[in-house]
Amino acid sequence: MRRIASFLILALLFLIAGCDDGGASKSDVKQPYGKPTKNVFTRMLYSGDSGMNVKSVIGRIVGTTTVSGAEYQRYLISHANAENQPDNVAATNTELWVTPFPMGKDGKVTIVGGNYHDNRIAGTVTPAFTIDMEAPVGEEQPVDTTYTGTLPDVTGTYTVAVQGTYKIVSHDESVATQAGTVNQCTHVTAAGTLAGDGLPTIVKNIPLTGEFWFHESFGVVKARIPQLGVDWSYEESWDVDDADGEYRTIQRSGVVSDRKPVWELSTFDVAGKRDADKMTHAKMLLEIRWAGDEMAKTPQMPGYPNVTVVFDTGSIYYFPHQFTESPISIFHPEDNGKGYKFYYAFVDEAAKNEPGENGIEYRINISVDPSVTADIKATGRIYYRTISVP
Repeated sequence: MRRIASFLILALLFLIAGCDDGGASKSDVKQPYGKPTKNVFTRMLYSGDSGMNVKSVIGRIVGTTTVSGAEYQRYLISHANAENQPDNVAATNTELWVTPFPMGKDGKVTIVGGNYHDNRIAGTVTPAFTIDMEAPVGEEQPVDTTYTGTLPDVTGTYTVAVQGTYKIVSHDESVATQAGTVNQCTHVTAAGTLAGDGLPTIVKNIPLTGEFWFHESFGVVKARIPQLGVDWSYEESWDVDDADGEYRTIQRSGVVSDRKPVWELSTFDVAGKRDADKMTHAKMLLEIRWAGDEMAKTPQMPGYPNVTVVFDTGSIYYFPHQFTESPISIFHPEDNGKGYKFYYAFVDEAAKNEPGENGIEYRINISVDPSVTADIKATGRIYYRTISVP
């Protein structure tokens, strides 16, 4: 019965990501990773029951819903399947209703309710709960709302009082995640209680605490509720700026490891089509470094024979490339000045000579031998033109 508390605190802690307010020309791939769009997919490693239940989950917006006359985004959290795609079976999903997503420029996001595992917990909170990431550091912000809806394993509608506080601890912290150390995070703590008829004794009126770390590019990268033995840790982000546009930019950031020994950024993943224009140059930028902080400071580059990097079209056509060492990260400026060594490869090419009709795939692929290779942090971006294909 811990899932009722986990669901409610998840609604308070998980759903934050900053809105991108533009910047350099989208054709310039040599710029910071930036803030997420409404199309972002974020993968987290969830650990529940003090490590007895571990799985990867993927969060993304899947539409909108209306509550009390106001429109909210439907943010769906699903198990990741063997192909690293969201498992759309309803019994494995958690849906939260939020606005705006990504978070507004004022640093605020509002949560009104959600649906946990096929209506086992489904309801709204009144008043809707707003978290302010720009609240003064060190000052407790009150939380006082009521959940109205269903509870697992019981019939009828119940009300649960949610009372507590949250506090911005710092805007400049580093935290260890499944994707390595993430720097320059906002650290937030929360504390509160749940009360109401129908709640199990294990959570009723018991003080609960939680904390999370927020990064402006990746959203919440770490979150935990110690009393419930649950933990979320950032693994990977994938994003596309305009899924329907003629010119698109896709990007991905994560770690190549024994858990995920193949990392790939492909234009095919936007619409499940080979719809990139082979007659127009695509710009592809890849940045890699060792994920471990100390190893990232060594002069040893992640490379052949245990690391294979390919820029290609997903078929016989490939693009030559060379890596250049740099003390500066283009994608992650928050990592600069820490002694890390970064390695870049840049390709600005088309595939005019590829046989067959137009309509191809531009791809960056990294594969490793995890038995002998340490974890690698990889970030890539592809800018390309699309064409209409069946």
